[in-house]
Amino acid sequence: MALSDIYLRSDMAESEVVSSIRYIYGFGAIAAIILLIACINYINLATAKAADRAKEVGIRKVVGAIKRQLFAQFIGESVVITFLAFLLAFLLAIIALPVF
Repeated sequence: MALSDIYLRSDMAESEVVSSIRYIYGFGAIAAIILLIACINYINLATAKAADRAKEVGIRKVVGAIKRQLFAQFIGESVVITFLAFLLAFLLAIIALPVF
């Protein structure tokens, strides 16, 4: 067994406390679920704020937009902003990782 794998992947009883790679995968899955819930929550709140943009919606309807087009616009804006925020957070995490 490689020396670098002893702490997380060792099945033998060692004299010192060792951890398991399962904990890393478990906490990673929990973090991914929390991030997914946060993204869905943001999209939901941004879509709810669409009611505040009633004037824009009214003008777009007068011009000829249908309900599906308005829905696609608001969801599209939310998805783009969420994706950009994800990229920014990912880049900041990569930059900050060596410090930790």
